[in-house]
Amino acid sequence: MMPVLFAVSLFASAALLFWVQPMVAKMLLPWLGGSPAVWNTCMVFFQAMLLAGYAYAHLLTTRFSFRAQRIIHLALMLVTLTALPVGLSAAATRAAPWDSNPFLWLAVALFSTVALPFFVVSSSAPLLQRWFSHTRHRSAQDPYYLYAASNLGSVIGLIAYPALIEPGLSLAGQARLWTCLYILLALLFAACAVIAGNSAAASARAIPTPDPALNNRPGTLSDNLTWRRRLQWMFWAFIPSSLMLGVTAYLTTDIASVPLLWIGPLTIYLLTFILAFSRSRIAQRTWLVRVLPLSAVVLVFVMLARSDQLAWLQIGIHLLFFFCAAMVWHTRLAGDRPQARA
Repeated sequence: MMPVLFAVSLFASAALLFWVQPMVAKMLLPWLGGSPAVWNTCMVFFQAMLLAGYAYAHLLTTRFSFRAQRIIHLALMLVTLTALPVGLSAAATRAAPWDSNPFLWLAVALFSTVALPFFVVSSSAPLLQRWFSHTRHRSAQDPYYLYAASNLGSVIGLIAYPALIEPGLSLAGQARLWTCLYILLALLFAACAVIAGNSAAASARAIPTPDPALNNRPGTLSDNLTWRRRLQWMFWAFIPSSLMLGVTAYLTTDIASVPLLWIGPLTIYLLTFILAFSRSRIAQRTWLVRVLPLSAVVLVFVMLARSDQLAWLQIGIHLLFFFCAAMVWHTRLAGDRPQARA
């Protein structure tokens, strides 16, 4: 029951995170349009806030006691309610630049509209996994499989918005529903905090039973956190991330000028995370290493053909190659994950 509660909380937080981004973009669209400057500014803002949320979670879990972590974060979640529902103020819309560079106005609008909610929700994944590692559950030493729930929520939120939410609700209705679900997330966080706190107190009096599956993973759960190993993690994570940006840019500029094409690479990126960090046998690097060179050769051949009549074939080959490459590096990253420290 405990892993289910944490998984549902991670799923909900990730879905909200990937829902609020297109919702805010739709709010800004009537005032600024969809120019590359607007898109790039939004991407930089959301990536910066995501990193800030991760840094906050790291600082909170390394510098404060477990009890203080729960109090601080739950208090921050309550404070965030004052910034909801998400929406542009009348003053912001009146100040929208029609004939000048929109960067400064857009940055201010994003910070005032969605910065605090996005920051708080973005810290959910590392924070909840850290709290789970404090419990007596047999998987507490290896909470990384919860990434599957988090990234599944990301995929669902990413796909559900254009398919279900945006066509059926006005922007005001979307913002109100997002607020209601955020309150639900806060309640789930509170439940996780209580259960993790009780389990952590009990673990001080008893030794948890380890999960036998953890002993079957070669080369993992090592505490040797050298800088070389950390740089390897950064490099392995950088490759699929950079490929995602490159494939997205290529598809939307050189093949088809369809803005929604960026959903494909991002969905594949999240899907590879789900498979790599899950406990299934699908994400085995042996067959992926064999398929990757073949897909690369096919990709080079299709690109050299330079045929405008093969647009959808090019899209499919690019996405196939990206899936294989991302799976190779994400499974390598998952296979070298360290043991969680309580």
